[in-house]
Amino acid sequence: MSQSNASLVPEGNQGSLQEDVNFDFNGVPGQALDAVRMRLAQLTHSLRRIRDEMSKAELPQWYTLQSQLNVTLSQLVSVTSTLQHFQETLDSTVVYPLPKFPTTSHESLVTTLLRKKNIPEVDEWMKYVREASGISTNLLKDEEMAKLLQQDKEITNWARTTFGKEYEKHDFKHEEAIDEEDVSLLVRDSKSS
Repeated sequence: MSQSNASLVPEGNQGSLQEDVNFDFNGVPGQALDAVRMRLAQLTHSLRRIRDEMSKAELPQWYTLQSQLNVTLSQLVSVTSTLQHFQETLDSTVVYPLPKFPTTSHESLVTTLLRKKNIPEVDEWMKYVREASGISTNLLKDEEMAKLLQQDKEITNWARTTFGKEYEKHDFKHEEAIDEEDVSLLVRDSKSS
């Protein structure tokens, strides 16, 4: 205990302890964050592309817009599945700024990024969903809530499977050509009878 404060500070950096701290990033869920970041970047790019197409003086052809919307929807599903896959990891992750982050000059950015309370738009959306569902979460027991959530997951999986099967049945790129062929066949059939 006879150690002086001078021996605790590394030589050459008297007074600057922050620079000598080696941060341990082993607990950072890099794979999860990178996967979510990539999916969100793709989705953002697609949404910008749709916005740019819609803001032009001449609107795009319907099949171009439908194709872009299909890409956007598949990317949204990809973001959702990635978040679900890493849900446990991301839920248990605690975010905080490093000591070198300029908190005084970027205070608004830090408070936005570390915000725990939902923004008002999200609160309104959640309130609307609760009211639309007709379920009072305050009166339900945990088991009942778990049962309702399980039923919702089952319905969602059924809808996703059914939508996928129906989607595979249709050729959306050649839908217009198929309709024209059907009309020409109908015209030929009516002339022959």
